[in-house]
Amino acid sequence: PGLSARWRATLACVGRAAFTAIRLRDMIRLRRVTVTLLNLGFIPLLTTGCLGGLGTAPERGVLSQEFEVDVSSQRTRMATRNAELGHAGTVELIADSIMAATRDPVVARNALSWKANAIPVIQRAFHHADPLLSFVDGWILSEQMLDYYATGAGRDAFGEYQPMAVRGLEAVTRRIDERVEEVLDSAGYQRVSSFVRNWSDAYPLDNDLFVREPVGQVAAETLDNVQLGGLAAVGRMEDLALDAQQMVQSYLAYTPKVLLWQAQLIATEMVDTTVVGPLLDQVDQLQVLAAATRLMDDLPSVVAAERRATVADVEALADSVLATLLVMASTERATVLDQVARLVREERSGFSDDVATTLITTVEAGGDEAIEVLDHVLWRIAQLAVLLVLLFSVVQFFLFRAFLRRSSDPSAPSRA
Repeated sequence: PGLSARWRATLACVGRAAFTAIRLRDMIRLRRVTVTLLNLGFIPLLTTGCLGGLGTAPERGVLSQEFEVDVSSQRTRMATRNAELGHAGTVELIADSIMAATRDPVVARNALSWKANAIPVIQRAFHHADPLLSFVDGWILSEQMLDYYATGAGRDAFGEYQPMAVRGLEAVTRRIDERVEEVLDSAGYQRVSSFVRNWSDAYPLDNDLFVREPVGQVAAETLDNVQLGGLAAVGRMEDLALDAQQMVQSYLAYTPKVLLWQAQLIATEMVDTTVVGPLLDQVDQLQVLAAATRLMDDLPSVVAAERRATVADVEALADSVLATLLVMASTERATVLDQVARLVREERSGFSDDVATTLITTVEAGGDEAIEVLDHVLWRIAQLAVLLVLLFSVVQFFLFRAFLRRSSDPSAPSRA
């Protein structure tokens, strides 16, 4: 839980690749041993010779009796085997055709994922202990898969090649339906086909891993209702041995392919940038950590050098800005003074012109009255001047007579 999403994706890819490699190795070993046993006829010999006489099996399976279907187990097994091969082969063929035809990497990956994930599910569906359950489960899967790619969540998985997949799946379901209709009577066909369609409608597929509701629960409930003794509940031991042989052959035929397809899916995801991106990011992060470690060692000297360079740049920038501001201030001051002087001169000149204009207008408006007033003022000034001159002359005259009288009087003290 403490890992990041990128680390979890990385570990998931690595673990998936390792699991696929181990599984491929084990299946190769199992294939060798099983092929040897099958070639020797060991499984049929053992089951037939040692266990064949333990019980007598009914001709019909348990679900055949429950559904009241009159068909033998051996015939049901043959139909199941053919349906399995047809379904798996159709999926593989169509997926390969889509991958060969398309140039869209998403469509190609969806086709590869389809056959890699669907064929193991097909194998599990067609292999149950009861033969009719195997057939019915495979039939249900074919209906569910058709609905998934025709109208369900996978309806756009293959782009322009979607009709190819839908037509192939329709052919599979049609062959199964026709085969069932041939071997069953009308009532039996109606009961089985209704169950298949009702189940596929009730539990549709919603994922490309084809995880679905198992039909085995219905078989378990049916086995509880039908009471059979011993090995008769599932069939003769010879039939079980044949089923096991066919199941092993089916798995041996497709398991190496499925493992190869899963490996191709992993390789596709590793090439996909959305998946491999986190891995590359982790590598980049390791490189970043190494570079960060080297940077931490050189950090003091780097910081000192950067600080000196920064201080020098700041001082040079401050000096440049200061000089620029001084020049701009001087220029602005001279410009402001020039504008103020010009405005003062303009205002003074305008005021003088206004005063002169006002005086001239006033004089012109006064006319003769203004002239008479001025003449009267001037006349009064002239009269006042004459009066002052006369007054001054009288004063001088009396002063002069007083001086003469005083000079002629002998009794007057002299200035000694």
